[in-house]
Amino acid sequence: MNDASSGIYEVPWNSRAWERAILARDDIARIGGRGDWVLYRPSRLIVRTRALRDKRVNTALKRAKAERLDGRLTEVAKALGYTVFVVRDDQLVKLVQRIRSYVAHSASLDHVHLPGPNRIHGDDLPVPAEGPLAISGDGAAGEGISVLVLDTGFADPHPFAVTASPADAEVADENGDRHRDHAAGHGTHVAGVVASYAPGAQIIARRLLRSPVGEASDLEVAGALLNHGGADIINCSFGSTGLNDAPPIVIEDAIAALPPSTVVVAAAGNAGTNRPHYPAACNGVVAVGAVGSPNNDGTWLQTDFSNYGIWVDCCAPGVAIASTFVDRPDLGFEGFATWTGTSFAAPAVAATIAALATQSGISVQEAAATLRAMPRLGAVGALVDPAAVL
Repeated sequence: MNDASSGIYEVPWNSRAWERAILARDDIARIGGRGDWVLYRPSRLIVRTRALRDKRVNTALKRAKAERLDGRLTEVAKALGYTVFVVRDDQLVKLVQRIRSYVAHSASLDHVHLPGPNRIHGDDLPVPAEGPLAISGDGAAGEGISVLVLDTGFADPHPFAVTASPADAEVADENGDRHRDHAAGHGTHVAGVVASYAPGAQIIARRLLRSPVGEASDLEVAGALLNHGGADIINCSFGSTGLNDAPPIVIEDAIAALPPSTVVVAAAGNAGTNRPHYPAACNGVVAVGAVGSPNNDGTWLQTDFSNYGIWVDCCAPGVAIASTFVDRPDLGFEGFATWTGTSFAAPAVAATIAALATQSGISVQEAAATLRAMPRLGAVGALVDPAAVL
């Protein structure tokens, strides 16, 4: 379904039609060719406010006829020390690069982040499963620790408690075409993985990723991080690459502004590349890759889809992970599914951090450091098998 009036495009994720649909939207643009892409909000330029003291930066902005943007997201930028401008699309990328050449690490596109179960050039779909799987909803592991799941929201009813407002309810079929939206069920599935390994933790679900494909910009992600509500652990099973592989500066600063007691865990992405994937590759974040056990004998191997590299801290099971899902029999799902991706390895690590902290009487930062120090499995980080660690 392509409905230009609503801005909704529903096409196969792995197809050229999906790429054309993204490019056809007036609120998302793309740079680069196959395997080397960056999605971003057209015309939106983020500049570190103190860089505006440089005359060369101001001259470049004036020549490009950049205009300051006002609105809710500019308050997020202002709180982090940034100013947001609107620039003509054909000048935006060059202007970012020019300003960076004058003042390093001072300008950025407003990148678009997507949930991570789907490969860039291949679609891994959730498979209906029978419940209640391994989620019991009781147990003390993770007790006293709060885990904030920034994702597509959460769909009730399910066999464990989740703190979520009505605005954070997951939408299974936003465009009403009687098909599950590509991102639908992602947040519910992630929350279920947390509950599987840390049933005593307080799980807080926030609907950050919106639209049928599930998306949020740098500024939206930064705003959600700033509004963390005192969470001990924040799980981010989404991400993007950055222009010239540079980190999204507002997200990086939002993470740096978190209390030292907060641990951020993020999925490394599913492109099968060593390109940095953000926010996972941001400083201070526990980046999580995926492993699988082809023979189900406890021998773990790096998956072909998992991103990898020195920036990936940990890895966890990420193949055919059973968890909670949207309860929509008319769409073929009755509350449970299996799904594959680094999206579901990340919450396993987040939950293991919470459970290890309570079991060992240590802080979540100490628990995260303990997992990071475990033996690495190839290029996807320290192996975290929750069944063996807990």
